[in-house]
Amino acid sequence: MKISLFRRTISFGMRIMVVLIFAGNLSMGHSQENLESPWTYGIHKVIKPFAQTRACLLKAQTVTDLNKHFQRSWVDQYHALEVIASCHTVLEKDVGQNDTLTSEQLDLLSRADTDKDIRIVVHYIPENDMKHNDIKSFDFFISIDPDISAQFPGGSSALKQYLDESALAVVSTGSVKEHQLAAIKFIIDESGQIIEPLISSSSGNESIDQVMIDVVCGMPAWTPARYANGQTVPQEYVLTLGDMRSCVVNLLNIRTP
Repeated sequence: MKISLFRRTISFGMRIMVVLIFAGNLSMGHSQENLESPWTYGIHKVIKPFAQTRACLLKAQTVTDLNKHFQRSWVDQYHALEVIASCHTVLEKDVGQNDTLTSEQLDLLSRADTDKDIRIVVHYIPENDMKHNDIKSFDFFISIDPDISAQFPGGSSALKQYLDESALAVVSTGSVKEHQLAAIKFIIDESGQIIEPLISSSSGNESIDQVMIDVVCGMPAWTPARYANGQTVPQEYVLTLGDMRSCVVNLLNIRTP
């Protein structure tokens, strides 16, 4: 795989040497308290906002089941609930009268194309003390998550072993500042290949960033994510290195323990 993020002017071995020197210098400058900070590395699945599997979608009964941020307390009176989805590339819409999904809307959710987002629009009169209330709209998009996520060959234990045996193991502790997190996003495509590695959050050192990219690109092909019908789809992941207490975690859309 060709990487054009920056020129490779030094060999992989030389990059590791530079990283080791850099990490060692940083470690010597850290207090004991900082050395006990949760430095770590790992690979995490990127979670799309409002993403749900098809099975979860079909269990939904109300708008709140689809989007927990929607509050019934906002509403004085419902005007309409629209479900808009692509079915076999044709856009379809079904309209209900309140926040409860109708059987027709559930049927539309069951037939929606997996590669297209579903749009939900709630039209309502807000609950407040105003004498005149205009109809407001609350809309959001739902993506359909694959039923089975992409998997590293041999599973999570094999992935951990791969990372532990990589150059990451010698640069993790003290390699970035406290509350700093380096992150490389990448995609597992429909055939399980690693594509589009991208520096989402830099470590602040090009050699460390490049080692992280090499670790990503050096992975074997994964078993790709797929839906219940066998259709394989791309899925986004991120390799992190550093302090998982960083606010960068929230920007990555990943789920941590």
